[in-house]
Amino acid sequence: MNGFLFWGCTQIFFWMEDENPQSFKSGFLLSVLISLKLNLAVLVFYLFLKNWRSFAGMIAGFLALHLTLIPGFGDATNIELYKSWLHLLLTQSANQYATFEVQGIMRICYHIFNESLAHTAWAGFLVLSVLFGIYLDHVYFKKIKLPQEKRRVYNGCYWLGIVFFFSPLAWWYQILYLYPVAFLLLKSSLPKKWQALVWLCLACFAFVSFNTIGREGINTFKFYMGYFICAMTLFAIYLAIVVRQKKAPSVEEASVLAEAV
Repeated sequence: MNGFLFWGCTQIFFWMEDENPQSFKSGFLLSVLISLKLNLAVLVFYLFLKNWRSFAGMIAGFLALHLTLIPGFGDATNIELYKSWLHLLLTQSANQYATFEVQGIMRICYHIFNESLAHTAWAGFLVLSVLFGIYLDHVYFKKIKLPQEKRRVYNGCYWLGIVFFFSPLAWWYQILYLYPVAFLLLKSSLPKKWQALVWLCLACFAFVSFNTIGREGINTFKFYMGYFICAMTLFAIYLAIVVRQKKAPSVEEASVLAEAV
């Protein structure tokens, strides 16, 4: 299931970062993905800001999903399923967000703030992250004239990272949403210290497990947010690469450089 979700997310970026964005298809696919995993709803911000027409695809997708559920209820106006789902969502125990298995920002908020403020703080950090993503795509990437192919990769890396970090129940195996970041870092020319950090973090994901350090060891590693620290380190290096991008020369500047050579 996680493989399908990951494929769906990457496909959305492939469609939306094209010269001719496929907004309707992207919105439709995202509605299917959200129905399977709610934390992917953060990509709604990305789609809306790229092209508001994607909402038409999302509405069509949700209607299609609703129609598939009608046979089970026998009534197109029956919304009891959605009421039950919403009740379950709002009444879950707060203990699960603070368990050592969770490796996301929600758990950080539960440890720093009391329970009543944890969700507010989490939402605030999410808003800041979304705003920064908007700034990167609509201001910074345009300012440095980032090529379309790089823009697709950088946007995908950023928003999929947000999906992982802000999942309320970010189990360690959801690190797959940072795979694009890992591949980008492995292909990039990094300073030696950064390269060492990247390999160290990836080695932790690959080799730190129950089989290598035992049950007590892996529980301690998760308790002290080992996977989260590794993931955040990779993401920080990725952001450093992004902000170090140099402005692409204009056509006139490129011709002058070519003549000089």
